[in-house]
Order: sequence, then structure tokens, then C-alpha cells
Amino acid sequence: MRGVIWSCDKAVDGNQKLEYIIDRYEWAGILATRHVVKRDGSWVEFANGDSWRVVGMSENARGIKSNIAWIDSRVDEEFFHTRIKHTLVSYNNPCYYEFFMPRGDN
Repeated sequence: MRGVIWSCDKAVDGNQKLEYIIDRYEWAGILATRHVVKRDGSWVEFANGDSWRVVGMSENARGIKSNIAWIDSRVDEEFFHTRIKHTLVSYNNPCYYEFFMPRGDN
């Protein structure tokens, strides 16, 4: 499964959310095999083959495909419909596919 964290501030909010996701995977017994933290976009790969990356709100992020996404609540609806919505692809197991767009407080 490929996951993307769409964040307004990659260096702070995106990396914090990535750390939260890593903690959840470790809680489930799945360890990170590679973890790269960069100011311009961090990413992690897990032992089960899953990967997550932090992506900022920019025109350059149009071609990134993912099965699941975490979207910052500060993302406006126009950006979601024009740049994010078409990047989501279904997972082979429809019961496993989830899409959640939080509104309001995170």
C-alpha cells in the first residue's frame, strides 16, 4: 500500500504526522526498514512493503499515486478536486481501501 500525507507545511506538520503513522505501524508489530527525513519531503518504508511519503501543496505533486491519503484540514476544496482526488487509486482489496478527508480540527 502506498500512502501520501498531503500537508500545507511539509517540514513540521507532515513530518509529525509521518512520525504518528510510524508509531501506529510499530504498535502493530510492523517495523520501518527505511526512514528518510528531509525538509523538502520525508518518506518511510515498512517491512510489510507499505510506504508513506510527505507531499506539500504544489503543482509538482500532480503525478503522485497512492492507495490511501491523509489530507491536512487546511487544504482547500479546490486544491483537493483539481490536484489530489485524481491521484487516489483503488487497492486490490476493496475492504482495505479507505479515504478520509478531515474537516475542522485534526
